[in-house]
Amino acid sequence: MVSNYSNPEYLSKNQYEDPTNLNLRRALFDFSVPKVSITDKGLNYLKLKGKENILELGCGEGKVLLALRRNNHKGRLVGIDVSKGMFANAKKFVREHGIKPKIEFMEGMADSLEFPDSSFDILLSFYMLYHMPGIQKTLVEWKRVLKPNGRILVATNSSENREKFHRFKKLIGKLTRSQSPPNFSSRFSLENGQKKLEKSFKIIDSFTYEGRVILHEPQPYLNAMESYRQVFNPVPSTKAWEKAITVIKGMIEKEIKIKGYFVDKAKTGFFICSK
Repeated sequence: MVSNYSNPEYLSKNQYEDPTNLNLRRALFDFSVPKVSITDKGLNYLKLKGKENILELGCGEGKVLLALRRNNHKGRLVGIDVSKGMFANAKKFVREHGIKPKIEFMEGMADSLEFPDSSFDILLSFYMLYHMPGIQKTLVEWKRVLKPNGRILVATNSSENREKFHRFKKLIGKLTRSQSPPNFSSRFSLENGQKKLEKSFKIIDSFTYEGRVILHEPQPYLNAMESYRQVFNPVPSTKAWEKAITVIKGMIEKEIKIKGYFVDKAKTGFFICSK
């Protein structure tokens, strides 16, 4: 049985119909200390020359590909996402601003790619591989479309990332009598990802970021929590959800009152692989 968090059809309709939920979670990166951009760090590790053909799996809003084109990257840029609603604005932006060479945005599955063998120099995957129902099948497909001397960057979280956040999810599940969703990255994390990648690729580099999420008011955390509501089973009623969120808000406010801030652990990173 495929869980909701690894069911692409469910995710496209309930989590990623548009970028809203993703952005609520990503917003917590803005409160990380020290501050780091995993996408920028990863691209720097790749030492791109500007002519590579790049495919981004789970391209979301298309920000990475748009940034590459703005920085004068001349190679082919393709973004795929399970929901066309994720990249709708980026596709419109490319069309209306006449961006050349054009960035290609496609709706599709990352484990069934409509490209010939050895099509791309670089594959990018930021925080999405753990959603695939068959991770090894997906990696085999990625290897197929990667050129012999190509590289792949796969970013994911540690199982230790945002420990308090995941404890709060479990508490909400208890309070609402719903099954709380597991940590998405539990299926592919910094801890278990290397072994899974090595079945298809050679790991040539990696990076791990360790820091803290520091907040002086609870709303960013509550917003991120809201983004998971539709993945609880069953989905909590509005009344039950609001009651549980009030409990979480009180716990965060109590820590802020005692310490002057609320803190959680941040641990994330990426692997760079070759064939």
